[in-house]
Amino acid sequence: AQELRDLREAPSGNVVRDGSFELGTPNPFWAEASTNFGTPLCGPGCSVASHTGLWFAWFGGITVYEAGSVSQSVTIPSGGPATLSFWVKNSSCSGNAADYLEVKVDGAQLWVTTAADPACNTPTYRQVTVDVSAYANDAAHVLEIKSETFGAAVTSFFLDDVALNANWVTVDGAGNFRGYAWSENLGWIKF
Repeated sequence: AQELRDLREAPSGNVVRDGSFELGTPNPFWAEASTNFGTPLCGPGCSVASHTGLWFAWFGGITVYEAGSVSQSVTIPSGGPATLSFWVKNSSCSGNAADYLEVKVDGAQLWVTTAADPACNTPTYRQVTVDVSAYANDAAHVLEIKSETFGAAVTSFFLDDVALNANWVTVDGAGNFRGYAWSENLGWIKF
């Protein structure tokens, strides 16, 4: 009974690699792009603070057109709910609704904020969570965070601590537990 209880209470697993961007740039897990800066990843020496650690993603921040993005392939285990979470700050906003920061999976927009959002000009990070259970199918998906700002006035979006947690333990129609178990020699193994 103890063994079954432990399997049912197996922890969720974060499928995003380096979600706090602490490996810096060039990042081995995130594809990075920026029209003006080469990358939106910013670390020690930046004039603003991350949510945690030293690195974060800074989108916009300039009075000319800027497009920036980070993306990575993630495989979301099937069999349970999956939640994407991240911390975002709209610290300075132009008021132009065309300036945006969006989060997409496989090209489908799941969340967006603009420079006209009521959360604009807020000095602190806020956590955002999005249900991505529809993508929990043991297949690879592209997670992309993208922004465009159009200049004239500065818009800055800050993002940090990206996590995609999936529940790996389910019960099949016969009442058998399916999911992952911990092995001292192998780490998490699928059963």
